[in-house]
Amino acid sequence: MADDKVLIDPYTGQEVKTVPRTESSIGKGDISTPCKAYVGHRDRLELIDTLLGGTQAMLEAGQKYLPKELRESSENYTQRLKRTILFNGFGRTVSYLTGQVFSKPVILKEDVPGSVRGTDKKDGFVEDIDMRGNNLDVFLSKVFAKGIGDGVTTVLVDYPPVEQGVITKEVAKKRGLRPYWVHVPTSSIIGWKTGRVDGKEVFTELRIKETTEKTDPDNPYNTKTVNLIRLLRPGEWELWEEQDPQDKGAKEKWVKIDGGSTKIKDRIPLAVFMPGERITPLTSKPPLEDLAYLNLAHWQSTSDQYNILHFTRLPILFGKKLSDPNKLDEIELGPNRLVHSDYDESELRYVEHQGASINAGHAQLIDLETKMGLFGLQLLMPSTGNITATERALSSGESDSTLRSWALEFKDFVEQILVFTAMYIEEPTGGSVDVNTDFRWMQTMDAEVLLRAAQFRILPKQLVFEELRRRGIINAEWDWSEVVEMFNGEDFLGGSLTSGLNIGKFSSVSTESQRSVAGVGGLSVKHGSGKKGV
Repeated sequence: MADDKVLIDPYTGQEVKTVPRTESSIGKGDISTPCKAYVGHRDRLELIDTLLGGTQAMLEAGQKYLPKELRESSENYTQRLKRTILFNGFGRTVSYLTGQVFSKPVILKEDVPGSVRGTDKKDGFVEDIDMRGNNLDVFLSKVFAKGIGDGVTTVLVDYPPVEQGVITKEVAKKRGLRPYWVHVPTSSIIGWKTGRVDGKEVFTELRIKETTEKTDPDNPYNTKTVNLIRLLRPGEWELWEEQDPQDKGAKEKWVKIDGGSTKIKDRIPLAVFMPGERITPLTSKPPLEDLAYLNLAHWQSTSDQYNILHFTRLPILFGKKLSDPNKLDEIELGPNRLVHSDYDESELRYVEHQGASINAGHAQLIDLETKMGLFGLQLLMPSTGNITATERALSSGESDSTLRSWALEFKDFVEQILVFTAMYIEEPTGGSVDVNTDFRWMQTMDAEVLLRAAQFRILPKQLVFEELRRRGIINAEWDWSEVVEMFNGEDFLGGSLTSGLNIGKFSSVSTESQRSVAGVGGLSVKHGSGKKGV
């Protein structure tokens, strides 16, 4: 087979035979056709991706997330849309939770291979873990943020292609031929198949969509984007390119342009981080999905609020019997002008909005912003409702919280990536890591947020009192029992200090007290897809 290429594994020196480019391992069908599970997951992530894209992305989405009112003209809708600005509570929560986990670096223990971890004499792979200049913590923080936002994300351990010829370990190291990590969001994986190896579920096939830039044949100074699909199977890979539809000589829509073998033969080196509730091996329910819909409600309410303010800020001038109706255009308004009328019933005044609906709209926005802020706080709270256990968890930074469980899952995820890395460099083990679970977040919260957390029964009122006393906001000589006796029976923090608060009393959005699967209770929002309000 003259068309075959013979590659040499840089560490073992053994020949690795590739699949000829003229062969297709796909058979009939379109390689770009996504599986049904991918389509459903992609649609579910659309709101989340748009929110993370900021105000510009929400504006571009238009009527999908900001419906046009009945009989509203296109011109009026466009102006209303342009006046709307996104308060990105979803993005802030993702950043805050990620910052809590990565407030301390990921620790590689001594059992991690020296070439990965680094030694006193030489830096390891972790200083440029993705071969794009990102160190381990920068790379992993982005992966974690994507994981908790989408509910699932992946990392592929890859290895540079090796051309024909014998390459020793020394040459491979000198040329930088070593495994590297690639963050592959599930939105890029359009199809997959799984099987069992040693009783464990593993991926037997993956189709990953990619893009590359090529020189534009019509203008050598510019480039054009070309769509690619990378097909992975245990021990082999193929690269397919979409043909230009304007190319009359192209016989197929997709053409295989490259392929080869991989060193890991029994599985695809893809690790999965899934903090959300699992649906399929690569899809899940995003754990912050309800927060996304709260943010959508805020976006729509903001549009209404800005719109009504636009029309009520400038009062309407009302006049009656000021002049001959046929000479109204002769009346001059402005400084150093006098408006005169000979009619006893004449009147000239400004008509202004009373502001009740404006205040109601403002209150709803504050309500939604509070709920979005407290949503992330709930993920940091221990699952137990016992005040002593809660106080101990807050003081130590450790708690049985949703975020902590995600951090521990992430630890297992990173160690699985290290296993695949060790398989490439023929090390017996990938080693172990420590991921931060010490979340000392209460000391950084504003006093107003603490009071809100007590009001919504997210933090015990006694703990909030003691934290405010520690900060000097409350007299240090006051005792909790004295304060309870002093304020008991009065409307303090929404009720007596010894009683709870019904969140519905202060809420303009329908809520349920049921605890969701993701561990977020008390803020489960009833919503519909793409419709105004929640």
